[in-house]
Amino acid sequence: MKQTIGIKLFGGMSVRSEDGTWKSMEELVGSGVGKKQRAFLTYLLLHHDRRISSVELIEHFWPGESKDPANSLKNMMHKIRVLLRELLPDAPELLATRSGNYEWNPDVSLELDVEHFEQLYHEAKRQGTADGMRDKLEAFELYAGEILPGASEEWLDHLNTYYRTVYIDICKSLAVQLLDEQRFEEVTRVCSRAYTLAPEVEAFTICFMHAMVGSGLSGQAVKHYESYRDMLWRQFDLVPSAAVEQAYTLAVYAARNAEDTEEKIIRQLMAPPEQREAFQCGLLVFQNIVRLELRHLERSERPSTVVLLHVEGEDSAEPSSTDIRRAERVLLQSLRTGDPFTRLNLGSFALLLPGASAENGRIVMERVIRDFHSNYPRSRASLRYSVYPMTGRE
Repeated sequence: MKQTIGIKLFGGMSVRSEDGTWKSMEELVGSGVGKKQRAFLTYLLLHHDRRISSVELIEHFWPGESKDPANSLKNMMHKIRVLLRELLPDAPELLATRSGNYEWNPDVSLELDVEHFEQLYHEAKRQGTADGMRDKLEAFELYAGEILPGASEEWLDHLNTYYRTVYIDICKSLAVQLLDEQRFEEVTRVCSRAYTLAPEVEAFTICFMHAMVGSGLSGQAVKHYESYRDMLWRQFDLVPSAAVEQAYTLAVYAARNAEDTEEKIIRQLMAPPEQREAFQCGLLVFQNIVRLELRHLERSERPSTVVLLHVEGEDSAEPSSTDIRRAERVLLQSLRTGDPFTRLNLGSFALLLPGASAENGRIVMERVIRDFHSNYPRSRASLRYSVYPMTGRE
């Protein structure tokens, strides 16, 4: 009967003991194992199902070495055999050499977490919803981070990218399924862990916010939206999508109205703004405000204007993130408190000037441009705008 050896590679190497517990390499042999030695053993483990030639190993670990790569390989194999005896003292000799090739002892069965992870992934895609979810949950628990964290091997970078992509795919699908079943606690656990690896994936923010609202924790959903919005702007110069804004609107409404009395709701609705500056909002909210203004114009003779403002760098190049933030601050301070505006894309804003004619809109924008250059005289950015009068009539 074959001896079965369990080895985990995700998040650092660990070995399963006879009692079923897992111990890390550091616990078993200390921290004296070098990076190259760890990478070499990992490569052998990942290819345990075939013979590996000396030429292949030399090309991977001693490319271009002019002295004696064959001797370097021989010394490394000796270190690996000693390391394996320390890691698995009860196992037989694990590596054999045959005609310049290396292979694992056929009387030993190696169980690797990375292989089980990929098997679960493919099984989940093949199976139905219930069985697929079980496999995804198991795969979710298996992934513990990169193989050999901090290693600089190119072949390992590609492998870690692949497993990370698979893991993110599993988490996205799992979060949606769990949300459909209203398993909110599990949704938040999946999304929280996946968010640390891929915060730019909006599905995790959307599912997390819906789960928080479903759990009666709408305030946490609002806070998560704010951190996500700031991260998106800081790292990618982007603004949340319409789907994220919808989830945020739901969270805000739920947070403000949970178990509120009618009197309290009215008090909140009629409360004056906390800050005396223009109203900055997401694109979806801005679109709804513009549509509401169009309805007002159908019954009113007053003019209103939409303005598109573009921030450009020197010689019409893309603006720096610093200049975009400066323009945002100037809009907050120079516009009226009732003037809403939103970010459209990198360096572009849309403004609504209720009650302002096209001419008044141009006067307002010239003031904004003067304020920008007055506040930031060293900036080489330029501001360009277009004015579009609104009408409520066809």
